[in-house]
Amino acid sequence: MRRTCVYESEIDDKAETLQMELLGSGNTRGFRNRLAVLDGYGRGLDDDGVSKDTGLSKRAVRGHRRAVDDLQRAG
Repeated sequence: MRRTCVYESEIDDKAETLQMELLGSGNTRGFRNRLAVLDGYGRGLDDDGVSKDTGLSKRAVRGHRRAVDDLQRAG
């Protein structure tokens, strides 16, 4: 197996199944929620703002943020 670096700007160009794998999401719902959380952070929102914007609980938002942080550290 080979490690590959994919820049955030390139993720939109990849197939949804590959995007799910890259973001460590096991299902479509989690994947869409993770993308929504990433979008909120990309727009400068904090946990509360992302929660209000996405309709996800603060706990869910923090979970998605931790998962993405873990992926970044591993990469």
